Amino acid sequence: MFSNVRIGVRLALGFGLVLIITFVIGIVGIYNATRFAGHAANLASNTKGAVHLADAQSALWQLRYGFLQFMTLTSPDERKQITNEEAGLYLQIESKLTTIELGQRAPEEIAVAEELRKAYQQYIEARPKWFQLYGEGRIEEAQEWRSRTTTPYGAATLSAFAKMMDMQRKTSERVERDVLAQIEATRSALIVLLGLALAVGVAIAYWITRSIVAPLGFAVGVAKRVATGEK
Repeated sequence: MFSNVRIGVRLALGFGLVLIITFVIGIVGIYNATRFAGHAANLASNTKGAVHLADAQSALWQLRYGFLQFMTLTSPDERKQITNEEAGLYLQIESKLTTIELGQRAPEEIAVAEELRKAYQQYIEARPKWFQLYGEGRIEEAQEWRSRTTTPYGAATLSAFAKMMDMQRKTSERVERDVLAQIEATRSALIVLLGLALAVGVAIAYWITRSIVAPLGFAVGVAKRVATGEK
């Protein structure tokens, strides 16, 4: 079939096939590298989100600890310092929650973020009255108010934090599984393509060599017969 094809055309076809396979290998590599970059970005974003959650939760615990400090202190100035420090903690939590909310994508993440916001808002709105009641010496009223508002609201806020952290953990595990599966699939695809490239290269080399050597051998044979006087 290809016996009448010129040697130049045969070489062009052979190298063309090898180049096509090499091109496909390159495309597969670039495509998967792009996907790896996307997974890496997701993991980085998820890690940052976990750090923001941890920072916000730590600030919330400091707020809750402020009740105990307020009760153990007797100096008005020291008590005033406790309430003054709360503004910084509120700003820290607000900043972290805003950053976390900007990164929410899945509906379940948005729902948990809304749950956290609601509980946290109830908690911070209830805190000033407790300080007022306790500071005025209305201890029983302060205890009743705390058990009815700040304690359950604070617990609900921490519960929402725990849910968000659990979602972050599950997301990280899912992305990790996806990356490992993609690596295995890419490895298998590259092995197949490299094997195909090797097989095609060997076949082309054999075909081209045979198509060149055979005519040369025939020509040499004819030349020898002519040289010896054979017809």
